[in-house]
Amino acid sequence: MEKSALHVVSEKYDPRFGQIAVDLGFITHAQLKEALCRQIDENLAGGKHRLLGTILFDMDLMSSEQIEKVLNVLFSGHSNSA
Repeated sequence: MEKSALHVVSEKYDPRFGQIAVDLGFITHAQLKEALCRQIDENLAGGKHRLLGTILFDMDLMSSEQIEKVLNVLFSGHSNSA
């Protein structure tokens, strides 16, 4: 089965943070796609690379507490622990 474009982009640009944020219900797939596109556009424009959590925070899509929860899940190696 062919992978969706979002899945391919997510795999290439370290999907873990974004996918965990979606899994925890903090953002939607559409919001993740928008943030990833923004990150890619900034990188291609020669801007300083920004982490996905920073972009989502700046877009007012995630709070610092939500970002911390995602990072705790990411670094603990567990998935979907709210």
